[in-house]
Parts: sequence; C-alpha cells; structure tokens
Amino acid sequence: MKNALRIMIAMIIMPFDRLTDSKLLTKAMDILASMTGNEFFPTPTPALTAVSDAITAFQDALTGAATRDRTKVILKNRARVDLIAVLKSLGNYVTFTANGDSAMIGSTAFDTRKVPQPVIVTKPTVKVELGVNSGELTNMAAAAGGGRSFVHQYTPDPLTDESVWESFTSTSRKFTFTGLEKAKIFWCRVGIVGAKGQLIFSDPVSKVVQ
Repeated sequence: MKNALRIMIAMIIMPFDRLTDSKLLTKAMDILASMTGNEFFPTPTPALTAVSDAITAFQDALTGAATRDRTKVILKNRARVDLIAVLKSLGNYVTFTANGDSAMIGSTAFDTRKVPQPVIVTKPTVKVELGVNSGELTNMAAAAGGGRSFVHQYTPDPLTDESVWESFTSTSRKFTFTGLEKAKIFWCRVGIVGAKGQLIFSDPVSKVVQ
C-alpha cells in the first residue's frame, strides 16, 4: 500500500520562441555564463563551444539585419532558429542531469517554475525481536519509504478494534519497549510519518515476551 504526498520541485521552462531578438541574445549569453565552469554540469551536451558559436552567429546576423536587407534578415532568422535549438538541447541536458534538484537548476540562468510532484510514502513492514534484557521487545521498521519519523506502538493480546496502543515517537526506525510482562503476548506495529505529517502504519505482529 502506498500513499502519495505532494512537494514542489523546480523545472526548467524554455520560452525562447516568445523572446525578442535582443532579449534572446541576452538570455543566451546569461545561460552560457552560468554554465561556464559550473561544477554541477562539468560535461554539458551540447558543448559550450557549440553554444558560444551559435550565439556569435546570431549576434553577427542580428547586426547585419539592422540594415533591413531582405537576405540578411533571412540569415538572422535562420541563426535565431539555430540558437534556440541549441539552447533547448542544453536545457534538456540540464533538466535530465538535475533531476528536479533545485540547487542545480538554480545555478543556471534558465527560467524555472515550481510544479507539484508526488512523493510516494510506502506502508512499512515491522519486525519484532526479543530485547537484550528480560521484558523487552525491539520494534523495527524493516521496510519503510519516504518516512521522516516513526511511531512505535504495542498493545497486549488479544488484539481487537478497541485495543489501546502505547505510542513512542522516534526519529529511528528501531525502538525497544521495556518493562513488559513476561510470558505474555504483545502486538507491535510501526507507523511512518511523511514529509507532510501523513501517518501510515504497518500490519501488527505478535510476540511472546521472555
């Protein structure tokens, strides 16, 4: 059984097609500067030399098109398309490499937006063992995903819908119950607390105290 929490992660957006020529050139230069020497992205694809060449080609073509010569305007438009393609390829590389890491994405000059993403919190499995000392049971979350803290519980046999659970909150998946009556059966379970406070319990397991 799984439950989904939702958190916000950063994602790159690439609205280059909507930018004016001058703003596109500025944005491209900012992106190149932010990627140069960036330790998060040591081997970008495409290579930054290709990005630099595309920027230079567009910048030169943009200067030439200032005369409004038809041929030079066409060349400028082609250089613009080429630059946008290179920037989008680089953006896809950053997106794939960062995998939602806000710090990595934030180190670039790409525009970002935050989108909700599900975080799966998995129902834990509890393992109960005899403690080191008499009258002890050790409760452990044998399998738990997405938990920030744990709630360890026990209740005496028989287990019913009206059973009252003794609860102990811990940041550890392992907890030892002490002072239990010997030769008596106790039921134990563990709950995991997700990032948003969501609590999911394991199925209970019984054990005879020694």
